[in-house]
Order: sequence, then C-alpha cells, then structure tokens
Amino acid sequence: LHLCDRRQRQMCIRDRLAEALRTLPEVKRNAVILYYFHDMSDADIAKLYNIPRSTVQHRRTSSFSSLKKFLEERADDETEW
Repeated sequence: LHLCDRRQRQMCIRDRLAEALRTLPEVKRNAVILYYFHDMSDADIAKLYNIPRSTVQHRRTSSFSSLKKFLEERADDETEW
C-alpha cells in the first residue's frame, strides 16, 4: 500500500470504530472510551461515577459482543476502504 492508501485506510477504520462506539448506550460507551482510550482503570472509572468497580467492568466487557457484531456486519463493505 502507498502511504496515502494506508492513511486513508486508517481513517476509515477509525471512523468505523467511532461509529460502532456511538451505537452503545452512553454508560457503556463511556466505560469503553475511558478504559481503552484514556487509560483509566475500572477502579478509577468507578470512583469517577461513584459506582462499583464490577459495574464498570460489566459495562465495558458486555460491550464487546455489540461492537463485534456491528463491525462484522460492515466488514464486507470494502468500497469505503
């Protein structure tokens, strides 16, 4: 791939991931974003929202199947890549 093609593909992947994250309920989306993109621990997120750590962990891990399904359903659509 040329550098431009690689950048374009990375932008498409980023956009697809952002689109997938927007499909999650806000509380789950926040847990995923804070944990994976802001390097916060489950305990730190729990303190921030004043909720049990197990709730944060559940919100984050239960999002995987929804995100996976969303991304898999769009994996064959390579016209945008």
